[in-house]
Amino acid sequence: KVALVVHFIVDKYAGSVNKNIGDCFLLVWKFQENEIEKMFTYDDSGEIKKDIKLKTYKHENNSITSRCELAVLSFIEIIIAINKSKSLDVEYNQNPKLKSRIENWKLNMGFGLHMGWAIEGAIGSDHKIDVSYLSPNVNLSSRLEAATRQFGLNLLLSGQVYQHLSDDIKRMMRAVDVINAKGSKQAMELFTFDMNLKYLERTELITDKIKEKDFSSDDFNGYMIEYRKKLNQFHDVIFKENFSTKLLYMDHPDIKEVRKVFTKNFFERWDEGFKAYRSGDWETAYKCLSTTEKMIPGHEDGPS
Repeated sequence: KVALVVHFIVDKYAGSVNKNIGDCFLLVWKFQENEIEKMFTYDDSGEIKKDIKLKTYKHENNSITSRCELAVLSFIEIIIAINKSKSLDVEYNQNPKLKSRIENWKLNMGFGLHMGWAIEGAIGSDHKIDVSYLSPNVNLSSRLEAATRQFGLNLLLSGQVYQHLSDDIKRMMRAVDVINAKGSKQAMELFTFDMNLKYLERTELITDKIKEKDFSSDDFNGYMIEYRKKLNQFHDVIFKENFSTKLLYMDHPDIKEVRKVFTKNFFERWDEGFKAYRSGDWETAYKCLSTTEKMIPGHEDGPS
């Protein structure tokens, strides 16, 4: 049931579902060949080496920004969906066996998002082949996902992803730390998208309806063909240069709902404390961040 929600939303926003690693989903948004530049330079011995970089654009409505914003939006929608689903609430949150075994049991997911190169291909031998992605960047994504537990957040994205977002979406993100992650030579900035999920109303999701429909195999195939046609049309619109993916955020009623408790005063106080923390002014940092920790009613701020 959880996989259906994750796969449905990632597919909707032009991502690819790869595999599960334990209880983790490996999800990929691949940049296209026409979004990449191949630069040629020389190493110390005079040999030509190829460096692959993403293209740079002067305008914000471009396919690279769109792909990054769709990846972030996918995770936001998944987090909202699993907190809205009546079906998941009954089956998991209200499950007496789980509630009796785990204190304060609640279905929860954390997501880490990073970008960079990866080797894509069939990894293995004649005995076992696994289509996968290998690189330090994949490992860093996994480390960010694990770090959501330490920060008490549902979403962490790296500075590399953040810098490719449009200005309006950047303003919706909050810088929460700068870390030296294992596997990275450079300090990595971490950002989150603040959400308070307590006041979301439980409802029936489209994935619940798809699952519960009594399709014959022919009817289901027909439904999926029509769905795929509509989805391809949606993707064609999204990746046109004159389309701004920020509209998908601004017009999203659930995003407005989960963010309404976060006030301008909260963010200003956080910024003051975070700047003090980064500069080593511990007294000011403590004063500000101990305030923001409890500033939102009914919400304890993990990064604070």
